[in-house]
Amino acid sequence: MGGGRATMKTLITDMLASTKEQGFTIDTIYVGKAGEVYEAGEDLHALIAQHLILGFEGGYIESESTLLAISKDKGKFWYFIDVKQLTDELRDALLPVMNENMVIPEPKEPRQVYYDKEE
Repeated sequence: MGGGRATMKTLITDMLASTKEQGFTIDTIYVGKAGEVYEAGEDLHALIAQHLILGFEGGYIESESTLLAISKDKGKFWYFIDVKQLTDELRDALLPVMNENMVIPEPKEPRQVYYDKEE
């Protein structure tokens, strides 16, 4: 879906350069372990917690999100999408069958924290 390994590498490199140009630095990225694996028709699905901290002059942005992992080949290869990007149309296309026991959490808004400035 991302256009292959080379295309994804270019997209990530460009995203990192753009982030730096905007004055942000990537401080922390933490991807948790996959939760329960759910069977959904021929597919396997799992949810994974993700935590990101972007620094900027005077503070940082903290973002918690959930990645949806999808395997269409019994777990040999996995594809990931942040649930924040999961529109109804995309969900229907990627997940024609869903396991009713898997509950996709609502996306959380990022939190901005500003350091106190001494005057």
